[in-house]
Amino acid sequence: PENYPALGVEDTTSPKSTGTLVEAVTPAKTFSLIVGKASGTKTGYVRVAKTPQSLLAEPPITVDPDPKRWLDTKLFDISQDRIKEIAVKPADGPGYTATRANKDQSDFTVAEVPKGRELSTPAAADPIAGSLASVALDDVQKAGTPAAVSHAIFRTFDGLEIDAAGHKDGNLAWVSFTPRSTAKETEAEAQKLDALLKGWEFELPSYKYDGMFRPLEDLLKKLPEPAAKGGKDAKGKDAKGKAPAPAMSPVPLSR
Repeated sequence: PENYPALGVEDTTSPKSTGTLVEAVTPAKTFSLIVGKASGTKTGYVRVAKTPQSLLAEPPITVDPDPKRWLDTKLFDISQDRIKEIAVKPADGPGYTATRANKDQSDFTVAEVPKGRELSTPAAADPIAGSLASVALDDVQKAGTPAAVSHAIFRTFDGLEIDAAGHKDGNLAWVSFTPRSTAKETEAEAQKLDALLKGWEFELPSYKYDGMFRPLEDLLKKLPEPAAKGGKDAKGKDAKGKAPAPAMSPVPLSR
């Protein structure tokens, strides 16, 4: 027992304990093992709980007490070149649809651009189509029913549909996915995704979430700055867009 602290296998009820208690529960019995310090790269110290003898075990046992790091973080990877259409409806603000006629059309067309406005670039909506590529979770929980939800429906050229529903909880961004198929060639893919995703919502990195549910305003050229107090904007132009007349130099009076 006096060597337990050096090996990391002291009772885990001790406040100075450095080991980790692992319990494997079976219908007949619970097996309890205290996993201590490593000894080199191939072995480590352990002790069966409530027994006096410490053991050097091979191979070493690595235990991470944070369940988030037990997860397989990879969800799915749907490349941008498969996407035909995205219908976005943010929780706040107008919805819009970005489409392209075929894979050879590089940029997506947005039909719902407000009168008098235009896209910031022809490719403004393209990054949304890439937001389903390499989707990986940070955490996972049972799907709930949040008050405000943003939606984005992604449709591929080969008949796969992914309905993404997202909401934010403080700084955390949560998304659930509902896959469907409208063509025989993607039926098996949709069923496989449904088995993986159904009933869960996933915490995604903020950049992924923001890429899926981009507001229409983010795709448009910025409006001119409003006129400042006194009838001139930040560049000194008046409400009609005219710059002020140059100041005249004073003319000296002759005697």
